[in-house]
Amino acid sequence: MIIKPINDIDLIKETFKKPYIWPFVHDDLADIDSFSVVPEMPGFWMYLGVYIPDYAGFFMLTRCNFITYEIHTVLEKNCRGLKAIEAAKNVIDWVFSN
Repeated sequence: MIIKPINDIDLIKETFKKPYIWPFVHDDLADIDSFSVVPEMPGFWMYLGVYIPDYAGFFMLTRCNFITYEIHTVLEKNCRGLKAIEAAKNVIDWVFSN
């Protein structure tokens, strides 16, 4: 399993809009047709892709303050269950190593 930053906005947007992901990741009033993705802003907003070996979704890191980040999970069907747990552990390792 590989964890690495991704900047492919089209891939991120395509992943968000999948019918088995969108209902669980959007705000109640969000409109899928007008949805847009914020490009990566290092230090404030980052997307970490998961590859096992094919693309399996991403974790979205959002800076809350100078100490805390929120981590949001947006994983494909090929990264659920034990693979999702492994991916989460690998993301935490990546964060503390980079």
